[in-house]
Amino acid sequence: MKIGTRFVFTVLMILIIGACGVIIAAAFGFISPETVLDVVNAFLNTDYKYFWVGGAALIALVAFCLIFFRKNKKAEKKNPVAERVILDETEAGGISVSVEAIKESAANYLKTLNGVTVQNIEIRPIEGRSATGALSLSVRQDISIPAITAKITSEIREHVQLYTGVELQQVFINILPQKTTTPSK
Repeated sequence: MKIGTRFVFTVLMILIIGACGVIIAAAFGFISPETVLDVVNAFLNTDYKYFWVGGAALIALVAFCLIFFRKNKKAEKKNPVAERVILDETEAGGISVSVEAIKESAANYLKTLNGVTVQNIEIRPIEGRSATGALSLSVRQDISIPAITAKITSEIREHVQLYTGVELQQVFINILPQKTTTPSK
């Protein structure tokens, strides 16, 4: 919930709680029901009755809109779905592999490749024992990008499957420029 919606919702709830408190107090005799009616009539029989009616209509409109309030779909997509891949689950227990362990396995494979620098690895679990991988890599200029990406795509799937039991359904590779460091003076 964004801060503006949260503020409006909080104010509305405070007003509703206050109204409920007055009703409960009147029901148990802490406030006489006649006093509550006199206050309501005083508000409605003044020159400001249109102000009070407008306020009540605004509260009703906000309450009606909040009934149909739901999260932003973009915000839902940003939230991670899962932090692990379940390999086996029985009544006696289960086995799962964390996303961090899968990343580590992929990073271990990529370390064996000469001329390839890992910038970022993202793993997203999907249904079953599967996940997708997104690799951001840099390669030396003398390395053929189509050849190295084809090799990485096939071999990283085998490596991750062998060492974690998780099948990488898709591997997305993003080639970035080599990071260069400038000498400090």
